[in-house]
Amino acid sequence: TVRFRIIVEGSMNKADLIKRISQQLNIPQVLSKKIINHTFKEILEALAQNEKVTLTGFGRFSAKLTDSRIRRNPRTGEKIRAPQSVSIRFKPSKLAKQIILKLFEYRSLTR
Repeated sequence: TVRFRIIVEGSMNKADLIKRISQQLNIPQVLSKKIINHTFKEILEALAQNEKVTLTGFGRFSAKLTDSRIRRNPRTGEKIRAPQSVSIRFKPSKLAKQIILKLFEYRSLTR
């Protein structure tokens, strides 16, 4: 089993997401957890195969692999090899941006 951890500062973590989905769909938390873990696993596996993952109304995930390369230590001038790395990018959909903007506007009015 692959385990993932979502960290959103000050608001929601994976356990909170599991609880919310479980309550909203009226399903056991164990089932909710399996669904979430499987969803994350499938997204990561698709990204590892260099596929873009588009969730309509939410956004698009993509991954970019950077080759290892020679860098220079700015303090010593020594050449060092920077290892290969990957960055995962997320571009929210237009709809997601609009929803978040409206929620921010609503919250600022109610404060």
